Amino acid sequence: MTELQRITKYIDWLIFERKVKSRRDLADKMGYTESSLSQILNGKVTLSIKFIKKLSKTNSAVSEEWLLTGEGDMLKTDSKEVSSIEMPKEVFDRITQLIDTVCSQQSTIVDLTSMVKEQSQTINSLSKQPKGGTAQVGDIAKCADAK
Repeated sequence: MTELQRITKYIDWLIFERKVKSRRDLADKMGYTESSLSQILNGKVTLSIKFIKKLSKTNSAVSEEWLLTGEGDMLKTDSKEVSSIEMPKEVFDRITQLIDTVCSQQSTIVDLTSMVKEQSQTINSLSKQPKGGTAQVGDIAKCADAK
């Protein structure tokens, strides 16, 4: 991934995570015009280390090293923003309970799907059998003689 691709990926992440509203918003926060930012991202203006360092300061979760060199991960793993979310025990317990319920339901769906396939195969094999009894040519002749 090129330096410019990393920068674009990071900016897209900032917008996706709603850290900034748009590229214009990011440009304003960095002290650039939208046009200047656009020229940098389109490769019309050389990407400077000063710009990358300024960009890395827009969010504490981003790794400046990754932006500059591509080494490591885009996001720092030790950042509070990324590593943990505090929540009341009741909320955590409820989420755990819901996860268990979803897993159980997925298992039930798999079992039911298997049963439906088996029933479908049974129905298909039964539909291929002739309906009613089978008549032999001799039986038809006997019936005609009886009249």
